Amino acid sequence: MKLEDRIAKHRRMAESYRDKYVLQKVAEGETYDEWEFTDGFITRHSVTGTAQHVGLDRVVVDVHGIGLLVHTPPAVAASARVGQPVELATSMIVREDSMTLYGFAEAAERTWFKALQAVQGVGARSALAILGVHDPARLAAVIA
Repeated sequence: MKLEDRIAKHRRMAESYRDKYVLQKVAEGETYDEWEFTDGFITRHSVTGTAQHVGLDRVVVDVHGIGLLVHTPPAVAASARVGQPVELATSMIVREDSMTLYGFAEAAERTWFKALQAVQGVGARSALAILGVHDPARLAAVIA
């Protein structure tokens, strides 16, 4: 299903005012960084360190001797080089059984990551996959 179709479907299915409001505000360019959900979201704004390991969709960032596994869109992981400095805008999701850190090249990607998850049926993996295919400008154009 195309992104435009999926978003249109979620627009029709959205049951809460928040879903519609959040997507519209992000499409209009407002930042989402200071907003928090009570459903397990904790905001971590950035991680800066040295790339210790680079995978297809993840980077291990050494921050003062602690290796943080950060899940990223493939383009972000591809731009990281082992032994080189890396700075990522991040979001941490805490669940009952895990704490998962997601990283992005820019804050706008993190903003969209959070906004997409506000849509019913879109979780962290789906939001990350959408950002792997579409940049923030394209998402704004589709939703606006």
